[in-house]
Amino acid sequence: MISKFRIYLCLYLAITIFSGFIYFTDHLNLSDVGHSNYILSQADSDIPWPTNEWTFSDAKSENMNETILDEMESYIDTHITALDSIIIIRNDKIVQEKYYNNYNHNQYHHIWSCTKSVTSLLIGIAFQQGYLSSLDQKVLDFFSNHEFENVDDRKENMTLRHLLTMTTGINWTEDLDILAEMQLSIDPVGFMLNRSMIAEPGTVFQYNTGVSHLLSRILHITTGKTPLVFANEFLFNPLGILINDIYWEVDRDNIQLGGTKLYLRPRDMAKIGLLCLHNGTWNDQQIVPKDWVLETTKTQFIYYDQGQETHYGYHWWIQYDIHGYCAFGHLGQLIFNVPDKNLIIVTTSTGHYPFDLIYDYILPAVLEDTEDNSILGYELITFLSISTLFTIGLIYIYKKRLT
Repeated sequence: MISKFRIYLCLYLAITIFSGFIYFTDHLNLSDVGHSNYILSQADSDIPWPTNEWTFSDAKSENMNETILDEMESYIDTHITALDSIIIIRNDKIVQEKYYNNYNHNQYHHIWSCTKSVTSLLIGIAFQQGYLSSLDQKVLDFFSNHEFENVDDRKENMTLRHLLTMTTGINWTEDLDILAEMQLSIDPVGFMLNRSMIAEPGTVFQYNTGVSHLLSRILHITTGKTPLVFANEFLFNPLGILINDIYWEVDRDNIQLGGTKLYLRPRDMAKIGLLCLHNGTWNDQQIVPKDWVLETTKTQFIYYDQGQETHYGYHWWIQYDIHGYCAFGHLGQLIFNVPDKNLIIVTTSTGHYPFDLIYDYILPAVLEDTEDNSILGYELITFLSISTLFTIGLIYIYKKRLT
């Protein structure tokens, strides 16, 4: 017959194990594991927003491995000639900033297709202000004063969502020549929307800088302002990005190109990254709607490029393997965010694509934030030690009773 002592002992152990499981799974936040939009709150509320000046720190203070970052610098110095700048920001502070090829922090740089991600943020602001009402608004409806060629049901069903996800179905082959032709066209909208359709909208990914320019034209039509004027008022100026530090090329109608040829300083590119890292908030002001930032930086369409799974948001590339996202431009322009590491990486370049630096050096240099984890580990060890000693004590007392 089972003694009452054994019953009590089993109940105690069961309750102890169950309580420990509940406590520690709660502290580990398992619900956040694998969530592509896991975003940390501001690392330190005492850090001033870098509207005027960035706060600087060092790798060790921000829990990064200095040795690995030094190795990266040596690698750049000995192997890379086309990198023009690299900025690493952790916990909202610049921990490393380097310039090459006679560039400095006061010079703007062509950011190429990172322009697309800026245009996406402007679309989000236009939604916030009521100029746009739905991602399912039909593209042709914005250009009702145009008559287009090759119109069929597919073209009539093309929406804002399809522009943002590069899934319009328009016949297009991306290269620099066709972009120059569009920019110089007397009718850039017709240049895009007169083209034939080769797929149902929403079914095939086709990278297309022209559709980004359609978004720019839609911004102009709906807001009554050029994209630069709109951006300066509602995005750049609140972030402290000065109009004299910006250059943005235009089409024949003096409308800024939505997909390329925006020039920004690297530090100002980093401000765009920081804005997104904080869900569109800047200095307690909601610059871009939070929901828009979360939606635009998560997977909206998956396609396969030479067998490799590729994720795309609303004009942002999704780094799903590390729960990050980036604005990425030709020749190595980059705004790369990893929210759950509170990390931003910015590069400008004339030909070096920086993913080797990110995956081989910068990400390995990010140490786990051990303060909370060490406390948790200490609590776990203490909890298990006390439970074990208590159980041993009960067993000892029980054996003494038997003897």
